[in-house]
Parts: sequence; C-alpha cells; structure tokens
Amino acid sequence: MPLPRDTLDLVLVPLDHDLVPDPAQVSRVFDTWQQAGLLDAGTGPLRRTAGPQASALVPGGFGVVWLDRPDGMTLYANQLGGFQVRCPRCDQPMALAFSQAVTRWRAGGQDRATCPGCGHRSLVVALPLRPPGAFGRGAVVFADVGGVEAAPRALRELAPAMGPVTVVLRRRS
Repeated sequence: MPLPRDTLDLVLVPLDHDLVPDPAQVSRVFDTWQQAGLLDAGTGPLRRTAGPQASALVPGGFGVVWLDRPDGMTLYANQLGGFQVRCPRCDQPMALAFSQAVTRWRAGGQDRATCPGCGHRSLVVALPLRPPGAFGRGAVVFADVGGVEAAPRALRELAPAMGPVTVVLRRRS
C-alpha cells in the first residue's frame, strides 16, 4: 500500500525502444505548453513545473515534467514494491532469468531470457511486466501526478519527438 509520502509518476516511453526522443522537439513542445499556461518556467529547457492549466496535459495535474535522457537503455518500471516478470507461455516467475538477461544485453550480449520452468526463450523487451514497465532510451516523465493517464493533447503534441508511446506508472518515495 502506498504511503502518503510516496509519489506517482506517469512515464511516457516510446514504443520503439531504440528511439531516442529529440530534445529540441521536446523543448519546443514544452515552450508551446508554457505559452498556453500548461507549464511554468523550470530549471532548464527540458524540465518545467506545472502551470495553472496543467490538468489539460494530465487530468488531476502534476508537479514537474521533464525529458529523461539516460546514457543507454533503461528499464522504466515501478520503483516501490517492484514488479513481476512471468513467462508468457507457462506463467512461471522469471525474475532471476530476466535480471541476468538484462545485464547480458546491456553489456552487448544476448537479449533473451530463458524460462526456468518450460525453457521458452523471450526477448527481454517483450516479456510482460506486472505492473507494466518498458525499456527505452528516453522518456517524458510527469512527476507527482494526480491522474493515471496523459491527455490526448499531450500524446498528440509529443508524437513528433517520440512516436507512439506506452504509459508506465512508477511509484517512488
């Protein structure tokens, strides 16, 4: 059960896990949103605080939005309480096999995990995570959200920089 100090982030991750969101395009979108009163100034072109009309981007509002730009492939997933990885064929737990495969993959090796129950091999990016998570080389993060989905406007206006996205909800303290 979430604690009152925990926050919820809504993370928009490109479905194309190899796509790196274009910072210039995201900055232009943030500028447009700021001019419309959806965002206020932030600490830079890729990090802004919510404006008075922020609920037009995330119903329920949010505190801050930014473009996350990790050094390489990142797993965006729940941070408090973790997540489960199960075999898509036999439903056996695959946490250890998944973790080992991700480590190998990040080091330039094989990108598949083998189920210890049935031997089925799956791409790590295709394994179902519960709650959902996603791999990506960048994401737009709406932090401290009051709702669990992005408004159509946010998705539509970010699409040129990110393409189609998947939404990951991430609890953190």
